[in-house]
Amino acid sequence: MRDIKAGSVFAAFAAIFVLALAVSAVRADRNPDKFMPGRVRAQSLLETDLDGDYPQDPAALAELNGRFVECLYGGADESLIPGLIRKQRRLFAGALLELNPEEEAVSRAMEQIGRMSGRGLRITGAEAGEPVYDGADACSVTVTEYMTRNMRDTLEYTMIRENGRWKIYGFKRTA
Repeated sequence: MRDIKAGSVFAAFAAIFVLALAVSAVRADRNPDKFMPGRVRAQSLLETDLDGDYPQDPAALAELNGRFVECLYGGADESLIPGLIRKQRRLFAGALLELNPEEEAVSRAMEQIGRMSGRGLRITGAEAGEPVYDGADACSVTVTEYMTRNMRDTLEYTMIRENGRWKIYGFKRTA
């Protein structure tokens, strides 16, 4: 009887371990740079070919932008931040870029990152919901950003199709 119980406990732990590995593999497939060290992850984003491999739909655009946000606000090497922001801006619509000149955007982001870091906060992940379309060329996507200290923030991104590509037109905090 004791051997059967020990065998059952072992089998249960083995099943949980295999399930955890499977979940990790699925997540790694969706976001392969998620488990890379910060500098490697940042370099991977900087090397992303946005000319040949631009996100094809709003969900993919939200996911890629979430990877940029997670990297920037998750402890990226300060020397890489301006390049990451410049690359991320290629996901934004022209109207949003006009409202936020590049050097001001870099400076503002550096300040925000510093404030968050000073409070011990980092963004550790982002999860995008399903797009809600408003016609063929506009939609909104709700994104939840997860932070240290069990905090989270919810944003609603407005996206438009510009020159055949989905672009981030704006966003606002919803909670």
